[in-house]
Amino acid sequence: EAQKAITQAAENIRSNTLALNYLTTRVEGEKLKGALAFLASPLGQRVSVEERESSTPDAQLEMQTYAMQMAQNPPQASRIKLVQSLTESLNSDEVILSLMKGTFYSVVEVTEALNPKLSAELKAGIDAEWEKMEPMLNEQFKQYMVMGAHYSYRNLSDEDLSQYIAFLNTESGQVYWKTGIDIINLYLQQFITELVTILEQK
Repeated sequence: EAQKAITQAAENIRSNTLALNYLTTRVEGEKLKGALAFLASPLGQRVSVEERESSTPDAQLEMQTYAMQMAQNPPQASRIKLVQSLTESLNSDEVILSLMKGTFYSVVEVTEALNPKLSAELKAGIDAEWEKMEPMLNEQFKQYMVMGAHYSYRNLSDEDLSQYIAFLNTESGQVYWKTGIDIINLYLQQFITELVTILEQK
């Protein structure tokens, strides 16, 4: 029953227009225009291609091989510093940690809607577990994101990366990465709402 409810909730939000609504009503127009202009530029196109290709299942396996090669033949110090700056500008580790925390605590939100008495006890337990897990996860994600950036942007020159970092540090660049995380959180919240509604009808 639970698996069916999860599947149905996912189906219910699949065609949802949350992303479109967010982009057209909540994002500051001028800043979003700057982000779209970057994505349409030659550099933005190159970045998009590399990011898409590095997110496929095959790429995840290739990244492991690339990491072993890097251990044998490390990049130049200037490249290492540049990639570190890129991950900091992308806020990659914070984004992933935020998403994981949202998913982790979604259990509490579902329980609170279905069984308020149990939710307080459950939240206290999850708070304690998250407090123990967060420092370790934060460090692991930082390392993983740096390694992932070395692989994802391996075909881009130092000049390309420098220009990408410069864009990310502008107001439009901040909107670029923040919009993505906001939209994912919107879909997560909508999924929880749908799941609770379905379970309450069972």
